[in-house]
Amino acid sequence: MKARLRFCLSFFLAILLVVLLCGCAGTEGRIETDPTTEDISSQEILEGRHRREDDYMADFQTHMLSVGPFTLHMENRIYEETALREAAKMLLSDLSALEKTTGEKPEAVTVYLVGSTPYGSPQVVGSQVFCCLEDFESGTYREALAGAVYALPCVWQRVGLTEFVFGEEKDIDLKDYYADSAHALTASCSAMHLSPVLSDAETVLAARQTSKSLTAFILESDDFSAFREATDPGSFLPTWSNSMEISPALSLPVRSADAAELTLGMKTGTVCVLRVKNFTVEISKDSWLLDPDGLYSWFCSFFDGMDMVLEQIAAEAPSTLAIAEQRYTEPVTIVFDDPYGYTYTYPNQNKIILTKDNAIWHEMVHLLLEETVVIEEQVWLEEALAEHFSYAAQTRYAPTRYYSEGFDAYLQFFEEVSGKEAEADDLLFHQQVWKLYQEFRTETDNDDTEAYCRAYGIVSLLSEGQLKRTQVRMLYDKSIAFKRGQPEGSKKTSGSALTYPEAAVMFEYLSERYGMDAVIEAFLNGNSLKKTIGSSYSEVYQAGIDYYAQQYAALLSAD
Repeated sequence: MKARLRFCLSFFLAILLVVLLCGCAGTEGRIETDPTTEDISSQEILEGRHRREDDYMADFQTHMLSVGPFTLHMENRIYEETALREAAKMLLSDLSALEKTTGEKPEAVTVYLVGSTPYGSPQVVGSQVFCCLEDFESGTYREALAGAVYALPCVWQRVGLTEFVFGEEKDIDLKDYYADSAHALTASCSAMHLSPVLSDAETVLAARQTSKSLTAFILESDDFSAFREATDPGSFLPTWSNSMEISPALSLPVRSADAAELTLGMKTGTVCVLRVKNFTVEISKDSWLLDPDGLYSWFCSFFDGMDMVLEQIAAEAPSTLAIAEQRYTEPVTIVFDDPYGYTYTYPNQNKIILTKDNAIWHEMVHLLLEETVVIEEQVWLEEALAEHFSYAAQTRYAPTRYYSEGFDAYLQFFEEVSGKEAEADDLLFHQQVWKLYQEFRTETDNDDTEAYCRAYGIVSLLSEGQLKRTQVRMLYDKSIAFKRGQPEGSKKTSGSALTYPEAAVMFEYLSERYGMDAVIEAFLNGNSLKKTIGSSYSEVYQAGIDYYAQQYAALLSAD
């Protein structure tokens, strides 16, 4: 009996021991141990390689080690074992600090230590970081690291989180700084304001400190997921500035998120290159726009104006919208050039040379609605489309003040730039334009570019052969042919001889009679007017004049 009892007891204890061992083994399998500096010191260094890829066109051999959440490569031409291991220890420490602050484990990252980077600063390519050893030693690589391990899309987020985790207190009082309303746009924390290439030292410091303060504000009032989604700092500025007791509360244009996405680069012959979405902007040393606040405002206005262009196309020519939207997503290069040069477009290169801000939407329409075959007597249609669909954006974002200030202001402007007084025919011409402009314009505080140009085009068509074309009419009176370096010809035989406002109102007439979609589709497909509507250009030209004479001659006859 005792023997049997001892056997049962032994069997029970054996089973218990197995259970305990299994339990311990299971527990041990679930425990995740963080890597340590000892792991780095003992980790085997292997040979590695970076192969050429679309976003980083370089092929080089490396030495590498992998520890926990990261793999660190060092390019062979700069390889030293001690330097590689020390950099790995710093990388491990920085990842731990980021996790402690955010409460979120960083994603796996691959870091390449290279001899040089394309733009002289750390680069982020997805979950990869490319930087120099000096970037490690100075800590400047941390912004790229934060962006890679947390997929932060905006420069201000990378700067803000890095400053919050690793930065030191800087000698600037944000409350005092933003008391000056001229500094308000710095709070956008855009790449322009954060760049020492584009901004002065005080602006950069204020933008970095604002990024840090906004980061702290979001993390303390919400959580890290809210911070990751905060691509637009403008959405937090009112509540943040209230908490900082900044009066009045700061607010930004709705496009601040677009500006925050900007990335910077350098190119020979330019001050810098800005990239956002599918747009590359090259700024030359003679650019008309180098001020960071001016650049920021320009980008906001540009994107908002393009929304207006596309909305107008959708409303007036819906069958054309798909073409315009597709071309709007293609890569476009815009060169900010000498303000004394000419603005023009290279459709086959998707490139615009821009010398004045109010021309950008006109030039973009050339890219959105580019004809496949150029028909000489119909080149006016191309300019007419660009004028028609850019008027609203020009009115909203680039108004010309002498419109609403009246004809006297225009004459004063003319005398200042020419040193001459207006002649009798000019006075009569512009009085008629002014009368129609007042008839057409909308009740807004902004000048109405469309109303003014429409009035100008109609009066110009109706006064042909009756009023002399003198110098006061220089603003719009150059023909499309002259602007293109072609012979001016005759209006009855060549549409190139039309002025831009004349072309726009002729297009309006065609659209009214035949439908805008039909006219635009014929233009895009390279079809002649004769083939499309059964009338030649000269016939359309005369019919258009008759159409406007019937509508407006009586109104203008008193003059």
